[in-house]
Amino acid sequence: MLKQSPAKFLIIASLLLLQACSNHQSVIDTKPATLTAAPEKKHILKAKVTHQQPPKKILAKTIDSWQYLASLFSLTHIDNAHIQRQIKWFLKHPRTLESIQKNAEPYLYDIINQVQAKGLPAEFALLPAIESGFKARAYSHAGASGLWQFIAATGKHYGLKQNKWYDGRRDIHASTHAATTYLKDLHRINKDWLLALASYNLGQGNLNRAIRRNKKRHKPTDFWSLKLPKETRLYVPKLLALAKIFAQPKKYGISLYAIPYQASFARVKVNSQLKLSTAAKLSNQSLADFKLLNPAFNKSHTPKKAYDLLIPIDNMQSFAENLNRDFPKHKSQWLKNNQPQKTLYAFAEKKAITPTVEFIKPPSDYYTVKNGESLWLIARRLDLHSKDIAQWSHINLTQPLRLGQRLRISPPSTNTLTTIKYTVRFGDSLFNISEKFKIKLTDLHKWNTGKLNNPLTTGQQLTLKIAANP
Repeated sequence: MLKQSPAKFLIIASLLLLQACSNHQSVIDTKPATLTAAPEKKHILKAKVTHQQPPKKILAKTIDSWQYLASLFSLTHIDNAHIQRQIKWFLKHPRTLESIQKNAEPYLYDIINQVQAKGLPAEFALLPAIESGFKARAYSHAGASGLWQFIAATGKHYGLKQNKWYDGRRDIHASTHAATTYLKDLHRINKDWLLALASYNLGQGNLNRAIRRNKKRHKPTDFWSLKLPKETRLYVPKLLALAKIFAQPKKYGISLYAIPYQASFARVKVNSQLKLSTAAKLSNQSLADFKLLNPAFNKSHTPKKAYDLLIPIDNMQSFAENLNRDFPKHKSQWLKNNQPQKTLYAFAEKKAITPTVEFIKPPSDYYTVKNGESLWLIARRLDLHSKDIAQWSHINLTQPLRLGQRLRISPPSTNTLTTIKYTVRFGDSLFNISEKFKIKLTDLHKWNTGKLNNPLTTGQQLTLKIAANP
């Protein structure tokens, strides 16, 4: 028997004790910057101009969230009768597809960003549709809660606080951070994304038993070969089916709601207790709309200790000004009269807010990455598509950029060809590779005679001849 390192053993042991979801039914984050009480109004207005008001022409050019998400999919090449049955089910229930889209709208941008940041398949951004229908207050009979349907033990293990005031499993941002971390851990253990999904639904201990059964019988141990409970057998195909539908809505005869791919809310740290109704008024929202972004609070008041609120981007300015002006007269009855008044509020962290950018004319065929820039932001600045820049620069669309990295921002010359070695990534197919590099399938076969597996193997190297840089 191979020895396991203590660190890996601890991870596996922890996950065996935890189960997240339906078998019970189901950027680098920084702390928000703080402003002290009663800041000067001109400081607030400056923050608004700098960070909170993207130009109208940017909004007009903003890409659609569903289109952007579909462009990142890496598992849609997987197809079988199980997936096709689930596609038929969804198409017979169009109201379910409509409900998923409507419920996802306030949360989708944040979920996509966190899924990308963890290096998960983009299809995993749709997992809340399977778990909860994108309903943040969903609660199962087995005690699973929130968008990602965490049970209490798993939620605590991944840092989601649960007390009489607050349930982190229903916190939009925090639960997404926990779920994406959990899924990444499960992939580290199982070395397979479909098995990671199965474990998320079934629990790692139950999955291990199914794998051991197959090993004893000398059977394959991939997801499709395992004997699993019916719910888990349907769970993975459901997600893959939904991704296929969202990737090709016209093919399946459905319409997707247009959801701009831009931040809809910002996180604000508040160090004083408030009534939820007061917080809603201060941010110029109805109580129902306020709770849509802040479903984690269990009572009519926020906690006594510091906590985060999610406030719509467009309401941030008025919330800051109203809180600063009116907080004393709206002070919660839970606060003691002699309690010293500390920091009243903090502005949203800058990374959560859509930055102000202007289109500029590219000075050359290349662009040098600056601090804090992403491929998507650069594409917006240059009025280009991020997929094109990734293709011209021969990088993965979700690959983090390095400070000082040079990106090609115009199509390379097609006069000459250069030979390169391409390493097959998880989810690659010959068709995807030919599309990515604008080469013919017949040429791929000719350049790699006798080397092509069906399907391709992750890590396999292929010879490609592509347009050379001038």
